[in-house]
Amino acid sequence: MSGRQIAEIPSRQDPPRECAPATAGSLDRDNCQGLSDGKRQWTQRGHGLCAVELRGTGQVIGRCGLNWWEQFAETEIGWALARAHWGHRYAMEAAQAVLAWGFGPLRLEQITAVIHHGNTASAAVAERLGFTHLREDTVLGRPCTVYALPRDNFPRPRTTGMTATAFDPDGS
Repeated sequence: MSGRQIAEIPSRQDPPRECAPATAGSLDRDNCQGLSDGKRQWTQRGHGLCAVELRGTGQVIGRCGLNWWEQFAETEIGWALARAHWGHRYAMEAAQAVLAWGFGPLRLEQITAVIHHGNTASAAVAERLGFTHLREDTVLGRPCTVYALPRDNFPRPRTTGMTATAFDPDGS
């Protein structure tokens, strides 16, 4: 799918210096904790969330990446896009790139997807990616279905024009 950049995926273990743009008034305690947790993920695990951008404009339309859940001892893939960009297969493409990164350079054995009940669109994306039901659980106080994809079941994506580049905080 030429013409758009789906995810900027680091090819090395260096954590980014900035997790997300913020203005002075936009950060409350929870947001600050989230930024701190995100930086810790990059430092300790070598992964975290990445921006999903449109190649033609550079517009950030969402995020996709990997998150370590200590209480489950699992690495989860997650994606979230602005509503205006739903239905264009961006989540599918971004997730394929993140899975290739997780199973490739990061050498993960299994990746989970935590889908809150009622989120049928994300459940459909997970199933199209090859995830299967692992268990029912509660995450952040909400019931969810946890799907799993072992490395051996990951179908290598066909070349789609997506690019994966190293994060370079200095832009050089």
